[in-house]
Amino acid sequence: MKNWLSRFFNLIYFSLPFCCCLLGYLVANHWFCPKEVVTPNLIGRQLSDCTTELAEQKLSIRFLNQREDDVYPEGTILEQIPKPGNTIKLQQQILLVTTKKPEVPKTPSFVGLTQEEATNFAKTHGFALTYKKLPTSYFNNRSFAQSPLIGEPNDTKKITVLLGESKPLFVIVPSLIGKTTREFLQLTSQIQIKTECFCRGDKINPYDSPHILITNQNPMPGSIIDLKKQQLFQIEVE
Repeated sequence: MKNWLSRFFNLIYFSLPFCCCLLGYLVANHWFCPKEVVTPNLIGRQLSDCTTELAEQKLSIRFLNQREDDVYPEGTILEQIPKPGNTIKLQQQILLVTTKKPEVPKTPSFVGLTQEEATNFAKTHGFALTYKKLPTSYFNNRSFAQSPLIGEPNDTKKITVLLGESKPLFVIVPSLIGKTTREFLQLTSQIQIKTECFCRGDKINPYDSPHILITNQNPMPGSIIDLKKQQLFQIEVE
């Protein structure tokens, strides 16, 4: 019995200082430590600059949303809940809306589209197109290349599109005898060939007399013209 009592009093003796400290802490925390604080104003500040201050006030944060913004730096606080100046309990979370950098648009593919299809697609997605036509055996009247390349970042949203333009390499010369100089000019403008027009040995401008009849021509009807080489088409008129 005596041993049991001795152990009991020893336990009380050694645990009494700890119990007193714990009781003192609880009393001080109850009477002297605040249970609520005023919500700080975080709007317009960088998130990285607020973490220490919030930790000292025993407040935590949670991200509510991120909003694209190209004016403020990334991580700038735009909104908060509760509002600044409101009373908030310790350990309560402050919900934040912060900024993030806008995503740079990627260059879409225009390869294989006609000019009309490319224009409609660009208009729908807010891109500005510049067209350049190049002679090619493929992709006739369709785009076959572009700059910037497909998938590349494109913050200007401007694209140059190359359209294939199939041009004949050889032309069979039709008979123009008895035709007017106007018809002759229409033909040569399509194949883009150098021309000369003579009247009784004198060189004249066929544009000045578009209704004069042709009496002779060179090359002769049925001849084949290689458009890759420099060619000359001559006619004689009355």
